[in-house]
Amino acid sequence: MASFFISMGLFKGKTLAEELAFVRWYHKHPINLTLHTIGVPFLLYSIFALLHCVKLYTSPSFTIHLSHVFSLLYVVGFTSLDLLAGFCSISVFYWMHQLLDYADATSQYWLIAFSAALFAAVTQLTGHFKYEKDSPAFRFFEAVFTTPFFILLNILFVIGWKPKFYKQIKTLTPMWKGVR
Repeated sequence: MASFFISMGLFKGKTLAEELAFVRWYHKHPINLTLHTIGVPFLLYSIFALLHCVKLYTSPSFTIHLSHVFSLLYVVGFTSLDLLAGFCSISVFYWMHQLLDYADATSQYWLIAFSAALFAAVTQLTGHFKYEKDSPAFRFFEAVFTTPFFILLNILFVIGWKPKFYKQIKTLTPMWKGVR
């Protein structure tokens, strides 16, 4: 399914391994990677907080928000690239929606969403400027889809998932030196 993302021009690499190597090049410092592992979920939360404000369907028993549609797109996209990452993302998005519903029931909804966005920005910019000594190679699709996928997959790599694929990504990483 990576070929779909490649054909749409959404991936910089010609394969999933090359694309993840590109993302890894800009997150190679271990502290930057750790900061992104912490901060990216907060970035997603703040984006989803905005999407959660748009109600698409309401019934007496449930409401479908735009954030639900985007969660489904993420799960399908992640699953198409890696089955385990896709299944793990179901849990991530379930708990994110639990938090959104909780925040929505409080008078602090926007404070929570803004705080999450601010925390995400600080952690990610600190990681890039202080530890990578470089600005992010910002591409919109990479920021909102590929990097969250990379972070989730990296957590799986740490616990031993697909060691050969992880080694391939690490081997391909230097090819992106100097590429924006």
